[in-house]
Amino acid sequence: MIGTAIHSAILAPECFEMQYLCAPYVDLRTKDGKQVLAEFEAQAVVNNQIVLKKDDFEQIELMRDSMLAYPLVAELLENDEPELSIFYRTEKSTLLKIRPD
Repeated sequence: MIGTAIHSAILAPECFEMQYLCAPYVDLRTKDGKQVLAEFEAQAVVNNQIVLKKDDFEQIELMRDSMLAYPLVAELLENDEPELSIFYRTEKSTLLKIRPD
């Protein structure tokens, strides 16, 4: 799940913001904390969103920020179309597709 989320955070940040949520900090040793988290997760399901643990969410943000800190990477992602499909037909008419990240 983290791999899919980081992929989205880097290549489709607008989708990441709409699809992924950071779980609230609650004390899971208490009944109230468990209830707050359960309600948050239930609302996420209704909204077709994915709840990530706070540590995982922060790790994804750090990995994204680290990647975008490289000027060449940031420029390529800003000026090019990410995940552009490339098609190739072999001599035997087999259609091949590649989508480099």
